[in-house]
Amino acid sequence: MHPAGRISALTGLRGIAIALVVAAHAHVSHLSVGLFGVDVFFVLSGFLITNVLLQMSPFGGRKWGYFLGRRAARLLPSLAVTLVALAGWVLATDVPLGGQCLALASTHTMDLPLGPAGSCPGPFHITWSLAAEEQFYLAWPLLVLLLSRLPRHRAAGGCLALYGGFWALAEVVSVLDPATAGWWNYSPVGRPSSLLLGAALAFLVPLHGPMPALDRMAARLAVPLFVAGLVTTGMLLALDNGPRQVLLGPLVAVPATLLIGALVLDPLGVGAALCRHRVLVWLGEVSYCLYLVHDLFLHLSRDLRADDSHLTNGLGVAAALAVAWLLHRLVEQPFRRRGYAWLGAREAARATVPAPTLVG
Repeated sequence: MHPAGRISALTGLRGIAIALVVAAHAHVSHLSVGLFGVDVFFVLSGFLITNVLLQMSPFGGRKWGYFLGRRAARLLPSLAVTLVALAGWVLATDVPLGGQCLALASTHTMDLPLGPAGSCPGPFHITWSLAAEEQFYLAWPLLVLLLSRLPRHRAAGGCLALYGGFWALAEVVSVLDPATAGWWNYSPVGRPSSLLLGAALAFLVPLHGPMPALDRMAARLAVPLFVAGLVTTGMLLALDNGPRQVLLGPLVAVPATLLIGALVLDPLGVGAALCRHRVLVWLGEVSYCLYLVHDLFLHLSRDLRADDSHLTNGLGVAAALAVAWLLHRLVEQPFRRRGYAWLGAREAARATVPAPTLVG
């Protein structure tokens, strides 16, 4: 299948992830496990970003700037609009710690133990995952530069070893120091370390180009394994929804990694066909904007109706979907196209400049 078909399936998986997150924040019964949809986002991002970096190899300073410029054009405009809306919310409703939380959200530091990060209201606190990804974008290209010199399977093994080490460290901290276990859940070496699982997959499974064969039976197992991971995590959360959630991350992130591999390697399989459903693909396309605004509109709906009923949350979700679509169409897409075009023109101009000659 054409690579566009594989990308469409991954977009649909992103739609599933954002649906899980929104359902959890909308207090849908028995779907608190939806918060682990963020872990699916992390694995997907690690896979896609590492594929981009490997295609840009060899990686130098100019390409690093080009890569960061593309990320900025993709992410920052919609975030800026959302931060303005959050500032208006703070001024209009006198949100506790609103100014400090706005500062943390604006500087991509919500995942660090700074100020009131752990006490910020949901519309601010959700930026912890954005902060983790931004920090990943800054550091990961340099590590890819080193890992790309190794055979692909060894580079993948290095990513897996890093992930295992971070998870083991989080487990030790959560057992020995429960007071800080909550922060480790959001820290760069907590749940965001599942970015490394996606990176490991990228070294083994290129998104473009020839694909290694995948046994159809293995591909069919990926979907039930992912569902089983979600169900198991949900059951464990029902028993203990405490600060040690970081320990549950692999139960979703690992089967999500297997599912992504199956979607790419078996694009004609049942899982890929399900993920290419038009509703899921649409949700995946607006997922970033929906993630930015959904919790704000849930809070606004609850404040206006003074309750937390299913109707109130449903109205909040409906408003968030409408605003996310507008933000996607009017801000995210235009700035992305113009930013990419401008960066591409600069790269092309540099490529046509003749190399300087030395005059002896």
